[in-house]
Amino acid sequence: MASGPAAPAATTEPEWLAERRRKGAALASELDLPTAKDKGWEFTDLSGLDLDSHAPAGGTVTGVSQGTDSDDGPPVVMPLEEAARQLSDIVRERFGSVVPVSDPFVARNEANWRDGALVYVPRGTRLEHPLELSVVHDGDGSGLDWRTLIAMRKLARGIRLAALTESDQRDFAAISKDAANAEIVSPRFDLVTPEKVAAAHAARLQVVPWTPNSPEGWDKMIAAKVDAIITDEPAALIAHLKARK
Repeated sequence: MASGPAAPAATTEPEWLAERRRKGAALASELDLPTAKDKGWEFTDLSGLDLDSHAPAGGTVTGVSQGTDSDDGPPVVMPLEEAARQLSDIVRERFGSVVPVSDPFVARNEANWRDGALVYVPRGTRLEHPLELSVVHDGDGSGLDWRTLIAMRKLARGIRLAALTESDQRDFAAISKDAANAEIVSPRFDLVTPEKVAAAHAARLQVVPWTPNSPEGWDKMIAAKVDAIITDEPAALIAHLKARK
């Protein structure tokens, strides 16, 4: 069993967030890291990874502006820790709504995060320019616990959500439901079966797997009737698709 991080010292943050940290720390102490016996980790050896040996470190962040405490203000890009105090209702409703806290890495992040950003686009507003956030981890031998929270879909319903999953073997509709009813499910390609894709399509979901990089993998995805393919070899995939015609 993992030893886990200690819960951070009390700050001026809201009580709901402090409680999340306590629960995250408790879960992190109970959850073991994945082993080669776990689905999705067959080729990754974490036996030498000691997360407790990596002290927390802050990153250098650019692109974050001053925040606002008004729900009717302009689009906001601000430090997440500050947003948890000034825009507490917005952050509380959405924080952790996509990533599962039962994951050992997420649990540690729940307990320890200090750095992060809120991107908040109020009703009827839009970002005038593309947003670029840069985070540089500049502490050797340390850990960067980072969170980004984007609050805009409820206010801009044309934006589509995708649920990315690496090891969740459930049907894609269940994954979508747990990810704020995402319209697209993007699983690791070896989790895809024709049956799962057909059920997803029946639920009006799209399936966009990642990352098959060989003709064999592409053909399996095509046979399963996925909606698109994410690959590291786009030119080769395009050539392969043309050759199939």
